[in-house]
Amino acid sequence: MDITTKKFPEKLTNVTDDQLLEYGEEYDITNVDKLYYMYILEKGCGFDKKLMKHLSRFSTTLCAIFTKATTRRAIEYWYDQILNIYNSDNMSMFLKCAMIDKNCHSCARHSYNFLNDALKHLVETTNVNIHDLNRLYDFGRFVYDEIYESEKYNISNIQYSMKWFKYVMSRDTRYDLLSTEYDINSITNDIAFMEEYVQYLDCPSTRKDAVRSRIATIKALIYDSNSDYGYNKTDTDMIDGSIERIIDYISSETNLMPYEYWKKFFPDNVNYSIDKELVNVHYPELYDALIKYVDGLSVVNDNKLRHEIINITNTLFSKFDNIHNASMLDYFMAGGSPDFKNTIEFIDKSGLADNHSAVRQLRGLINNLYISCRGLYVTRDGIEQGNYIVRGYKLTDDDKQRILNYMERKEYPIHPVLFSDIAREYVYGNININD
Repeated sequence: MDITTKKFPEKLTNVTDDQLLEYGEEYDITNVDKLYYMYILEKGCGFDKKLMKHLSRFSTTLCAIFTKATTRRAIEYWYDQILNIYNSDNMSMFLKCAMIDKNCHSCARHSYNFLNDALKHLVETTNVNIHDLNRLYDFGRFVYDEIYESEKYNISNIQYSMKWFKYVMSRDTRYDLLSTEYDINSITNDIAFMEEYVQYLDCPSTRKDAVRSRIATIKALIYDSNSDYGYNKTDTDMIDGSIERIIDYISSETNLMPYEYWKKFFPDNVNYSIDKELVNVHYPELYDALIKYVDGLSVVNDNKLRHEIINITNTLFSKFDNIHNASMLDYFMAGGSPDFKNTIEFIDKSGLADNHSAVRQLRGLINNLYISCRGLYVTRDGIEQGNYIVRGYKLTDDDKQRILNYMERKEYPIHPVLFSDIAREYVYGNININD
């Protein structure tokens, strides 16, 4: 069948099979149908080559993106997270989670905010496995219906991971739940997961409290202090291990948040959420100490970041009347973080920009830097093979190597924009790349 007989709104249907095969040489792909989806998405929708190369491993996802505008919008919105997913089932479930949002299908507004922080937390603290994605999907649908008093998802009927959930939703006795053949430890783990992820929902705090109360009710249906089930039946060695790790964490006086600390110092099969919940049940005094320590650490880290942002603002404001005139290099030399997105989110949440016009300028600069880098990707090899001319001077291979080495020593990200900034200042004689 001639490829031109296919239909797509971007009006790029005049591409031939031969043209597609030539296009596919760059990706080492010969499947014409697959190449057609890729070609339309890249040429018609503006998906960059880094994203296309990543998506090319998911034939099913490509088809879904191709045929559903909402999926294409979700891919664009979740660009950074999508690049960290390497399994087709995981990709599919991630997108399902991403689109649990009141406005995601609205033509007027594509927010994708409801599980934004929750998905981000999952990406940062787990290996993005299908089990956790399934749990988040179940949890997301449950809390959506709770918060918006909706029956949109009807979680009591269909669950992907927390299959025990319908028994809790439909019965009011522990016997009914425990008479099923579900593992009580798995249920306990799921509840700890829900309790952990409530804080990352994008909704009013009063609604989060309502969800927490609902989870507490579910918890009470599953186990109580007089029960022979649940935590009281948990292996003693497991409890002792959790207690030891919590004590180790608090006594270390580390500046790392719990998930970072567990990931760095404890085996992969050790879960902070479970450790925290077991200590909560069996050693409440230690649990209180843990919460107090983490809350204090959060305040310390927030205050540290607040001071860093103010210092960056003051440094740039002393050099520029308008901070928007600063380059990416200026920003990094002032102590700026390469994590543009998180820095913007912190400025917004902290309220710093509300009372300081200079911070508002800094936020605008960071946002412009983020936009300039989004979708752009270059490797060291890519820069080494490129041609760069500054003020009539063409960078030599040695120049490029020295600039790249300088960026690595400074732990700067290899952004094309930043490389060009450093190259310009190097040619102008304003920077010593041998430092």
